[in-house]
Amino acid sequence: MRIAALHPNMTFYAYTKSVRTWVDNRENVPVNFKLTASHGGRHDQMIEQYKLKYALVVFSVEQAERLGLEIDHDDSHAYGSERSFALLLHGTQKAGSIAAKALSALKAQGHSGYGKGSAKVLASATHNTLSYSQLPLLPVA
Repeated sequence: MRIAALHPNMTFYAYTKSVRTWVDNRENVPVNFKLTASHGGRHDQMIEQYKLKYALVVFSVEQAERLGLEIDHDDSHAYGSERSFALLLHGTQKAGSIAAKALSALKAQGHSGYGKGSAKVLASATHNTLSYSQLPLLPVA
C-alpha cells in the first residue's frame, strides 16, 4: 500500500480473503488501491456487514445471472468498478467433484479460464494498473 500511496496516478488492485485486516485498516487504504474481497475466507460475514466489494466464484453464467452479478473476464471489474462481481469457476478441481463437472461444462462452452500465474501486470492507454492478485493484505505501518 505504501507503493500505491507513492504512485497516486497508477491504479493498484488485489483480491483478498484477509477481510478482518482490510476492515481494521480501511483508513490506510489509498484511493488508488482497489480491493476486492474473495468469498471463501473465515470472515465472509464481514463482507456484507461492512458492504465491501467482493468477487464470488460461480459454476455457470446462469448462476451469476440469478445472483445479479456481472462476470469479470479480464479484471476490469476488479480495478475499474466499485460493484461486486462474479468470476467463473477456474483452476484445478478435484476429479469427479461437482466443481470439476461444472468446469468441464464451462470449457465445453468455450471458457478457457483466466491468466496463468498469481501475479499479473496490466497496463493500457487509459489505465496504469498493477495487480498482485491473491497476495495477503498487509497493514500499513
